[in-house]
Amino acid sequence: MHKKIAVLVTYDFEDAEYAEPVEAFRAARHSIINLESQAGKIIYGKKRRAFVTQNFNACWSCER
Repeated sequence: MHKKIAVLVTYDFEDAEYAEPVEAFRAARHSIINLESQAGKIIYGKKRRAFVTQNFNACWSCER
């Protein structure tokens, strides 16, 4: 069964700690949803080997 998996991620994340599990989830045909405080933001890992575009705003209590 394919699942949607939410991943919380922000600036200067450890590249391998994000990329390796996400690659495994995608290989298993799961969908990845990246969450951060601002939708559409592009963030980079510490080593700049991985980057992520945020899918959704994860700040549910933020003022709009």
